[in-house]
Amino acid sequence: MNTLSLTYNRNTSLDLLRILCMIMVTILHFFNHGGLIEQSLQPLSINFFVGNTFFALSFVSVNCFVMISGYFLCQSSFKLSRVVSIWCKAFFYSITVYII
Repeated sequence: MNTLSLTYNRNTSLDLLRILCMIMVTILHFFNHGGLIEQSLQPLSINFFVGNTFFALSFVSVNCFVMISGYFLCQSSFKLSRVVSIWCKAFFYSITVYII
């Protein structure tokens, strides 16, 4: 008997929603940190309204992504090894990107 063969049913609609939220968070960062709204959009133009609409709709994605992550995390048990593993990976990539 394999101990790793736990029955886990994937909910593809939640996975699709998570992917959509990731895309919307990327759009939010693009508008926010890219300075697109402040620099290139003329007030009362089509680009202004479309850009601000995408920017406003992207705020929902952050809350939705947190809710989905919390839904999946509430069913798992806390392990300190996971926290340390994630911290080590984040530290490694932070230092690597800083050096580059």
